[in-house]
Amino acid sequence: MRVLFTDNEENCSQDKVLMEDREFEAGNILMAVPLDFQEMEEWRKAALYPWEKRPELILQNKEGTVHMTLQLLKREWPETETFQAILEMGRLLEGTFPVYEQSEVYLMETEKSVIGWLILKMKEREEEHVKAIWPLDEGMALYTLTYREKEREKWHVLNRRMLASVRPGKGSEW
Repeated sequence: MRVLFTDNEENCSQDKVLMEDREFEAGNILMAVPLDFQEMEEWRKAALYPWEKRPELILQNKEGTVHMTLQLLKREWPETETFQAILEMGRLLEGTFPVYEQSEVYLMETEKSVIGWLILKMKEREEEHVKAIWPLDEGMALYTLTYREKEREKWHVLNRRMLASVRPGKGSEW
């Protein structure tokens, strides 16, 4: 467990955030997430993600104001095409949700992968929604993070930290 932020630092106006490494997707993915992230209750999943094929993993913070999802998609592509894949996702989202403002596309090269992501600004909901993808052994991972717009500075830093920590789990070679 690591302390990423602490509330007693000079000029710090936020709560302490403890991070811990966790295994996801049957041990295929290791990732650092805030310690207070827990699996969302089934009734809440059904209310917030009412579609039939909702993400396999849905976590939330203790207040229920931040949601993280992670799922494996059975579409393979070379790591060198991550940029093209996230651009295509952005075009699809722009066509599906034209009311949401979209950030530029970001790329991060980690020790084991290239991760692409973008941020949707959902002004009417006062939220931001991150979508990220990276290649895996047998497909790709799709990660989302939704948080209150007023906490965006905090979550921009935490999102980058979480994505930078992504690495293969036991039995995974990506």
